Amino acid sequence: VRDIPFGFTRKHDAATPEYTLKRRIGHCTPKAELFVRLLREAGFNDATMISVPIPGDVLHGLGSNNSSPYPPRLHHTFTSVTVDGRPCRLDSYVVDLPLFRAAQEKLSQHPEKQAGWGIHRNGSCEWDGQQDAFSQYIDINNVKEEKHHESAMELIKTNEYIHKDVQYVLSTWGLGFLAGSWFEAQNKHIDKLRDSFN
Repeated sequence: VRDIPFGFTRKHDAATPEYTLKRRIGHCTPKAELFVRLLREAGFNDATMISVPIPGDVLHGLGSNNSSPYPPRLHHTFTSVTVDGRPCRLDSYVVDLPLFRAAQEKLSQHPEKQAGWGIHRNGSCEWDGQQDAFSQYIDINNVKEEKHHESAMELIKTNEYIHKDVQYVLSTWGLGFLAGSWFEAQNKHIDKLRDSFN
């Protein structure tokens, strides 16, 4: 799942695992749902999606000219699964390795920032299958706001879902096409950052 490039599609959080595989691009929520499905198919039946609000600064720099066209607060989704009796929580699969390395380089040039360009400074995109591994969600003391979900659609229907307005616009005929095109246009900036490290 990590090898699927990080980016956005016109379906945003409503992208199904099949759509994510077909498009070969995704962000935290579509990739979490795909990862959970793969884990369950492999016999890890307790695998689940967890959503939590996080600061939007993790996406700082992914817009044109290192801007941040994303909201100040995001609904982030990660995975919880038990491996050999040990609970693991992770989002290390969200950001692909080339983008992760490019983001690390950017953060090294900005010591005042704890997050940006898609990752947290203390993040990791590696998971050993034995312990927690996060690339974007670092404030694991935020447990009170964490919610378990069976699917992205279940998350989208909750009252806590932060991106309701965005998801509504994306599902509207005409306007949804324009909004979806804007989301997908952001991928050019992400690709440029990714390519700067290769």
